[in-house]
Amino acid sequence: MTPRQPLTTELEHLNFEIKNMGKLAYDAVDRSLQAMNLQDLGLAESVILSDRDINLCETRLDERVVNVIALQQPVATDLRKVIACIKVGTDLERIGDLAVEVAKSVTQIEGQDLATEVKTLDQMGKDALEMIVQSLASFQTLDASKALELEKMDNQLDQQYKQMIHTMMSHARVDQTTAPQLLQLAYILRSIERIGDHCTNISEQVLFIEKGERYDLNP
Repeated sequence: MTPRQPLTTELEHLNFEIKNMGKLAYDAVDRSLQAMNLQDLGLAESVILSDRDINLCETRLDERVVNVIALQQPVATDLRKVIACIKVGTDLERIGDLAVEVAKSVTQIEGQDLATEVKTLDQMGKDALEMIVQSLASFQTLDASKALELEKMDNQLDQQYKQMIHTMMSHARVDQTTAPQLLQLAYILRSIERIGDHCTNISEQVLFIEKGERYDLNP
C-alpha cells in the first residue's frame, strides 16, 4: 500500500503536472507557428499527432486532483489551489487543441504566397506564446500582480485580431482568388486570439487562489 503523502508534497506534484502540461502546450503552439512560417506540412502533421500527449497529461492531472481531494481533504487556499489546477488543465488542453487547429489550416495553405499576412500572424503568435509563459509563471508563483498584467496583453492581442480581420476582408474584396487562403489564415488568427483568452483564464485562477474571489480578465 502506497503511504499517504503530505498535502504540501501532493500540491508540489500538481504543480509539476501543470508545468509539464504547460511546456507541451507551449511547444505545440510554437511548432504550429513554425509550420505556418515555413509552410512545413510535416511539422504541421507532427503537431496534430502530439495532441494526444497533452490529452494524456490532462487525464493524469484530473486523476491526481481527485485523489488529493479524497485523501487529503484540503480546505481554504489549498482547496482553491487544487480546484484551480483542474481549470488550468482544461485551458492548457484547449490551447493544445488550438495549436492543432493552426496546424490543420497550415496543411490547407501550403505553397501559397501569403508572406505579408503570415508576417503579421507571426507577431501575434509570438505575443500569444509570451502570454502562455507569463500566465504559467504567475500560476507557479501565485503572483497576482503578474496575473493582472495578462488583461492588458490580451486586450492588445484582441486589437491586433480585429485589425488583421479588417485587413484580410479588404484583401479578399480586391482579389477574390485569395479568399480560400485568407479564410484559412482567418482560422489561424482566431485560434491565436483564443489562445490569449485561455491564458487570461489561467491568470484568473491565480486571483481566485490568492483572493478567494472570481475575476473576469476577458469580459
